Amino acid sequence: MFTFIITEEDNLERLDKFLADKLREQLISREKIKKTILAGNVLVDDQVVTMPRFNLASAKIISFKELAKQETKISPTEIELDVIYEDDDLMVVNKQAGLTVHPGAGNSNNTLVNALLARKTDLSSVSGSERPGIVHRLDKNTSGLMVVAKNDQAHLHISRQLEERSLTRKYYALIWGMLNPEEGIIETYIARSSRNRKLMEVTVNKGKKAITRYQSKKIMLNGAVTLIECQLQTGRTHQIRVHMSNMGHSILGDPEYGNNKKKLLRHFNLEDDKLLFNFKRQALHAFYLQLEHPISGKLLEFQLDMPKDMQDIISYIEQK
Repeated sequence: MFTFIITEEDNLERLDKFLADKLREQLISREKIKKTILAGNVLVDDQVVTMPRFNLASAKIISFKELAKQETKISPTEIELDVIYEDDDLMVVNKQAGLTVHPGAGNSNNTLVNALLARKTDLSSVSGSERPGIVHRLDKNTSGLMVVAKNDQAHLHISRQLEERSLTRKYYALIWGMLNPEEGIIETYIARSSRNRKLMEVTVNKGKKAITRYQSKKIMLNGAVTLIECQLQTGRTHQIRVHMSNMGHSILGDPEYGNNKKKLLRHFNLEDDKLLFNFKRQALHAFYLQLEHPISGKLLEFQLDMPKDMQDIISYIEQK
């Protein structure tokens, strides 16, 4: 149990922000604080408060009772992982396309988390018992670099780098058409789609701000397909896929954004170009990751080649 007597120096804007500041040294994350408030484990002047945004303007004393640590019920599964780097605090993996990051509806055994548990390594608990070690995610059919936290201190430090945009992530993507201008910055809001709750969409002012830097690297087939490099300034769900689709240049192979089959039929032949028609995932690969080591402070930098399936697509198109 933690008890805080409010003083004139305290920021009394919101309960969750107040607690996040006070509990920073205890390595208690914002997400865990939110869950604790919602569970009724926080008292403001001896009254239970279950609103994370509760205004503390007239509050005098706050009590916080940390939720009991939950043991994970996820089963380990032996899945081969491409581990790029590992030490006592973190792991960097090259996630293969087709691998979901953590268990969810319809998939409880064949995920990155199951594979991590099978390695019998320590994993952070900040994201809860269902997502041990997971600081950020890649879509199931996006390949590339991901960092995994092995303890809570590392997790919170890496999360802070993500929030402060000091952690650098770059992606290769194959998109339909040519971007105009060929390089630039896309800045919009992204929210859950009003038509399909499993998808996201660009909005005028609803949702969260999303910023993507892009640069055209190679224009192919008279402008039908372009290889681009994207750098995330924010990390919203499906961000690059949504931004490109909204500009009319959806990612090749993307089954959910941009009507990929229609575009394939416009430029290719179903019988002759089976390689392209059988490519069933978005051509998106997280090839670059740079972060500060959460304990030593050393700058870590990782870079991958483009995966073979995307290289094969590029070689095939260039021969057309």
